[in-house]
Amino acid sequence: MGNLKNIIKRIQKNPETIHIKCYRFLKKTVFSKLHSQKVNVKDVTLNTKSIFLEKVLENKDIIQKAESILKKEYNLLGKQYILTEINWHKDFNSGKVWEKKYFSKVEYDTDGDKKIPWELSKCHHFVTLGLAYRQTKDQKYFEEYKKQLLNWIQENPYEIGINWVTPMECSIRAINWIQAYQLFKEEYTEELTLEFSKQLYVHGKFIRSNMEWSPAKENHYLSDCMGLFFIGTALENCKEAEKWKIFAKKELEKEILKQVSEDGVDYEASLNYHRLVTEILLLSYILGERTKNSFSDIFKKRLENMHEFIMYYTSPTGKAPAFGDTDNGRVLHIWDEDTNDHRDLLSIASVLFKRADFKAKGKYHEKLQLLINKEEYNKIETKEEELQSKAFTDWYIMRDKDFFLMIHCGDIGRKGFGGHGHNDQLSFVLSTKEKDYIIHPGTYSYTSDKKTRNLLRSTAYHNTLLVNKQEQNIIREETPFDMGNKTKALCFQWQTNRIQDIFIGKHFGYNPNSITREMEYNKIKKEILITDRLKEEADLELNLYFHPEIKIEKEGKKVFLDKKICIECEEEPIIEKTIYSQEYGHLSETKKITLTKKGSILHTKIYPLLKEQERTVEEETPKRSSKKIQEKQKSKEEEYY
Repeated sequence: MGNLKNIIKRIQKNPETIHIKCYRFLKKTVFSKLHSQKVNVKDVTLNTKSIFLEKVLENKDIIQKAESILKKEYNLLGKQYILTEINWHKDFNSGKVWEKKYFSKVEYDTDGDKKIPWELSKCHHFVTLGLAYRQTKDQKYFEEYKKQLLNWIQENPYEIGINWVTPMECSIRAINWIQAYQLFKEEYTEELTLEFSKQLYVHGKFIRSNMEWSPAKENHYLSDCMGLFFIGTALENCKEAEKWKIFAKKELEKEILKQVSEDGVDYEASLNYHRLVTEILLLSYILGERTKNSFSDIFKKRLENMHEFIMYYTSPTGKAPAFGDTDNGRVLHIWDEDTNDHRDLLSIASVLFKRADFKAKGKYHEKLQLLINKEEYNKIETKEEELQSKAFTDWYIMRDKDFFLMIHCGDIGRKGFGGHGHNDQLSFVLSTKEKDYIIHPGTYSYTSDKKTRNLLRSTAYHNTLLVNKQEQNIIREETPFDMGNKTKALCFQWQTNRIQDIFIGKHFGYNPNSITREMEYNKIKKEILITDRLKEEADLELNLYFHPEIKIEKEGKKVFLDKKICIECEEEPIIEKTIYSQEYGHLSETKKITLTKKGSILHTKIYPLLKEQERTVEEETPKRSSKKIQEKQKSKEEEYY
């Protein structure tokens, strides 16, 4: 009863986390007492249809990576490791080794970074070895693959250890195993085929028995469904696997409508997770097409809109802004090495949706031929058009040929449950064609360094107003994903034309002292005017974070970026060094400016250091926000009050 009393106390303290606390309690006290059923796999055949196109890729990069694996060199979450002996249960940074115990009893959020063993056990490198084998037919790649596969099976018995904790990880591992099997299948013996079939079956059984349900499902649940869809397709003559496939497809059809807005925005308040969810749904869609098990037109249209959002949020430098958590998550490792570059998805989508604009804004490389036919890709016209300013659900993008500016104003993620969102309401990023200037400093880690984790998701580490040193939404040190939901941010005005863009948004994180941010981009003068207003006077602090490559100078109240852009502040700012995480697991240094003021209003102006050029542009009526967006804003406001 002691554990139950402690959990009740925690729920009373943080009621918004009740679903998480109850699930974890049941997992440890009830699920752990359930014994696994004995697994028998008989008369199961493996489907030879792969998501990969049946072709041999002549690619030196693949061979080099496969040779690195043979030398025991691994890239895990952007870091290089030499693993002479693989320990599938180890965080190679901290040295933490998780015990081999029943999965629900594994304490994985205490110390060490669980993502390291998880990343290794996703077995992305199995596919790399398989692709190298397909090119060369060299047995050494198969022998290394077979040795590691059998070692993983031996060291990770069904439901035992850190690598069985999360069904999502099991799903991604199963998909990589399936693809590796397709590449090595001519080398498989009957005995190895039976063992492999058994492992796919128990992965499917585990996923289906432990679906990651919550009141607001997210990428984990989608991954579970994707895994079942792949496993159910791969295992033939198995009634249970057929049921998994039918269930998974039905759930994916339902969840895309719940988790993705009509205009294509994933609801987790993170652009990195938008990219991951897009990949999950994209790969499921492609598998459905290749196995004559197509998804609906509604699913297809929403998936197309997800790619359109990617096209718009990609800055002129080709990078995705670091709004929300960024953790390098991928299902397959055939994508661009730069985890902040999402454009290769657009190249795939250009073929699937016959979109010339996707092709023009995408980034093609040879490995994409595994998913799309190059001849079909070449047939798509390249349509270069300058993207215009546009509003999406909770996101507002101002852009022209000179500036790109993106603002977050909306839900904290998952309809108020949060998770991968940060305290970044009314925050913005700014880029030009040449560089990303004003940025967010990233994520770094989830559990290995909770202090840094919470710093990087705090209000002070985003380009928004901090009031009386308080958080927009409460962040609790002991829970790296939980966050309060006070902001209830709303956009009250959005208009765009060739002359100017105007955004006015508000959040209620400091109630009753609500904050309104007005941002106006004058496209003639190339000026960005920012006005932050409060109901009542308070201690104000504004931090602006810069990309490490930017050279920063200050003259009084003016800050110069690379001698090309000026930020004119109301008060004299301080230039300070701060931390920056370009990708998960990496921490470096950058600079920021901080200005403070006692008051209720703060003005900031940003403009390029260029000679004014005369322009004659006819005035046109501003395009007001669409009726749907206005109605949504009104309903949000009524719901809040």
